[in-house]
Amino acid sequence: MSGGFNGSTFGENSLVCAVAMAALEIVQKKITNNAHRLGEIFSQEVGKLAKRFPIIKEVRDKDLLNTVITDVDPKNTTALKI
Repeated sequence: MSGGFNGSTFGENSLVCAVAMAALEIVQKKITNNAHRLGEIFSQEVGKLAKRFPIIKEVRDKDLLNTVITDVDPKNTTALKI
């Protein structure tokens, strides 16, 4: 192999880099879409629980990042039963 040839395993092959970037974009898009879909399902299910258990005061969500605001009364043990 002569100097300046980048066809080795550790070479900076522009075609391989372009393919890797395209693959990462596809994976990222699928992960983002899946997080959005699962977040909606989670939010709906917690919403159903909120109707059954008044201890759940509010549900905030952004895809799979969720916050469930509950009653802060320390005497209330309902949260332990959910």
